[in-house]
Amino acid sequence: MNEQANKHMHPGELQQDADKQGSSGSAPTKKRGAASPGKFIQRVLDGSVLVRNKKLLSLPYVLLLSLFALLYIANNYYAQRKIRDLNKLESSMIELRYEYRTTNSRLMFESKQSEVARKLEKTGIRESTEPPKKLYTQRNKK
Repeated sequence: MNEQANKHMHPGELQQDADKQGSSGSAPTKKRGAASPGKFIQRVLDGSVLVRNKKLLSLPYVLLLSLFALLYIANNYYAQRKIRDLNKLESSMIELRYEYRTTNSRLMFESKQSEVARKLEKTGIRESTEPPKKLYTQRNKK
C-alpha cells in the first residue's frame, strides 16, 4: 500500500497489513516469544490482556491475582474482627479490674478487728479483755 492510504487506516488495520506483508516475505518478522514482565504488567493495566487471542495463556495470572485479592479481603475482615474482639476484652478487663479493687477494699474493711467485733456483738460474742494464757500439758513440762 502507498503511504497516503496508510495515513487513513486504523492502527489495527496497519498491524494486519504489516502482518500480511511479513508473511509474503517482503519484510522479516519478529518472533513473538515470552514478553517481558514490564510489558505484561502494562498489558494487564491497560486491559489488552483480556482482548487478545491468547486469553487462555493469561488465565492463570488472572486467577492468581483474583486469589490474592480474595485473600487480601479475607485477611482484612479477619484483622478487623480481631481488633473488635481485643477492644471488647480490654474494656471488660478494665471493668473487672475496678470490680477487683472494690471487692478487695471491701474485704479489707470488713476484716478489720473492730468491724469483726461490731458484727459479732449482735450474736453475743465479745472481744476478750484478758490476755491469752498458755496451757501446759504433760509433754510440754519435760
